[in-house]
Amino acid sequence: ERVFAKWGKWDRWDLVRYTHGLPEWHDPDGSSTPIDVREILADAGKSPQEIDDIAAQVESIRVLNRMVASVQ
Repeated sequence: ERVFAKWGKWDRWDLVRYTHGLPEWHDPDGSSTPIDVREILADAGKSPQEIDDIAAQVESIRVLNRMVASVQ
């Protein structure tokens, strides 16, 4: 609800312009590339320890998601 309250009235081009101005965005030259969670966290002012901790949690979630997907 908070996200929609803040961004829900923006059209897609407003969102594109905004997100392409963020420091972690890099022009993929007509393609697409994932943004590393470490870049997002660093740009958000997280400490190196916080970045390591959160990145480890994200990787654990990815591993669990792959395990669940392989069972289904």
